[in-house]
This record gives sequence, C-alpha cells and structure tokens, in this order.
Amino acid sequence: MVNKITFSRRKGPPGPVGDKGIQGKPGDK
Repeated sequence: MVNKITFSRRKGPPGPVGDKGIQGKPGDK
C-alpha cells in the first residue's frame, strides 16, 4: 500500500480515497 501512496504522490496531490484505494490526480500524465 505504501508503494501505491508514493506513486499517487509522484503523479500529483492525493485524491479522494475510494474502493480502488488512494487515487492521485493526473499530474505526470
């Protein structure tokens, strides 16, 4: 789970937490 959180942070700011987990806003893409 830590890896997913780090990936989201790298992509952009932390987004809303849903059933998929922590989703990061599109930043790198």
